[in-house]
Amino acid sequence: MPKEKWNSYIKQKRGSSDLASLSDGGILGTCNPMYCHDSTLLIPRRAMRTDLKLRSTQFDIKHTPEEVIFYGRGFGHGVGLCQEGAMRMSKLGYSYKDIIHFYYTDVHLIQRRMLWFFKE
Repeated sequence: MPKEKWNSYIKQKRGSSDLASLSDGGILGTCNPMYCHDSTLLIPRRAMRTDLKLRSTQFDIKHTPEEVIFYGRGFGHGVGLCQEGAMRMSKLGYSYKDIIHFYYTDVHLIQRRMLWFFKE
């Protein structure tokens, strides 16, 4: 993303028109699993995903003098199952068991009421 577009986004989120007065110059200092933030601003990753039309909330941000680069790590919840792929398989007639076993090996599906057996 061009730095100008990023700065406009940060200005909008901060409600400030002057980035020069900010000590970080519009750079968010830290991203944790839920938010990107610094000492004056907290943006939920989900909001950034929606606002910036990103495919996932799993991303890192790198700032260069000219641009902001987003490095993504997935398109879902981070559990190894592609939601789009699973939906497509379903539309093609695969059962939920087929879909689960396609994405996860060595798993066994049991009825919830049988969990007690595996806890002991």
